[in-house]
Amino acid sequence: MKIGLLTYHKSYNCGAVLQTYATCRLLKELGHEVELIDLRQPEPIKLRQLIFIPRFIKFYRFCKKFYPSLTRHYKTVEELRKAKLDYDCLLVGSDQTWNPLISREQCLAYFLDFGGEQVRRVSFASSFGVNMWPESHKELLPTIDKLLHRFSGISVREVTGQNILKQQFSLDSSLVLDPTMLHSSYAEITSSITPNHRIVCYLLNRNDCQLDMARYLSYKMGIPARMIFNGYPLRGFEYCYPPAIKGWIEQIGGAEVVVTDSFHGLVFSLLYHRQFAVIPIANGLSSRLLDLLDLVGLEDHVFTSQEELEKNMEVLQRPIDYERVDSILAIYRERSIDFLRNVLK
Repeated sequence: MKIGLLTYHKSYNCGAVLQTYATCRLLKELGHEVELIDLRQPEPIKLRQLIFIPRFIKFYRFCKKFYPSLTRHYKTVEELRKAKLDYDCLLVGSDQTWNPLISREQCLAYFLDFGGEQVRRVSFASSFGVNMWPESHKELLPTIDKLLHRFSGISVREVTGQNILKQQFSLDSSLVLDPTMLHSSYAEITSSITPNHRIVCYLLNRNDCQLDMARYLSYKMGIPARMIFNGYPLRGFEYCYPPAIKGWIEQIGGAEVVVTDSFHGLVFSLLYHRQFAVIPIANGLSSRLLDLLDLVGLEDHVFTSQEELEKNMEVLQRPIDYERVDSILAIYRERSIDFLRNVLK
């Protein structure tokens, strides 16, 4: 089957690029031909980001090596709607493709409002990224409702996503894993993973509370903390020039402990059997992490304040039962692949 995949493929975020790669890899393994639909979220490079140009080049090289072919670049949704597409199936997902706060004026495209009426439409592991549909985009709900009812199969990667679909659109959906969790190894990307004996901090927000908690953890555990997502040094952290895909996986995979507020930071901590602490911020965008932790029974690894961390340090000194985690993920991995296999028959 020839599949056109719409996702956040053009990004300098490791999670976005890896979920794109993982989805394409799975589709190919299932015997399908996949092409990326080149509609991009604007990511203008600002003057202060020039320090990251070497990192951006590595992203470009990764995508050139590991991505399938792309369509021509569609500069607007209108261009995409007018395009004559030759696909058996349009597939959207994963990542926060259904979060209107990210897709903004392109929102309806991620509900597949383009393409012919007869083409099959499927959602795979799409995420809303929020607990409830934003009030600021409520006027889109009637249109989205009509678009979703054209889908042949709908799957999401979080229970909160299932709840939104049920409450807002009266639609049932399948719960699947993020595509990055459907592969047990990324050896084709990385070198061998070696322990780095560091608390590796992958914090997207890096607010004062998060930084203080990471420093405290480093002090109590007697392990240096290394920040891997900051362009300049921070007090109390080893400086590490922000890695691209290969280095990012190797840093997390070799960590003594991972401290993160990132969904994919958590995912790769689980895949590489790392001890970890999730330090979310109170912005209503952490449901993705909390749902995954609930799924694998590790909710006690969330810390919302330094006081909570201090009281529960024993959680991070207790080995995680990864045999149990792996058995849970194996069940959902099989269900996820079965969903895709069946909906693409």
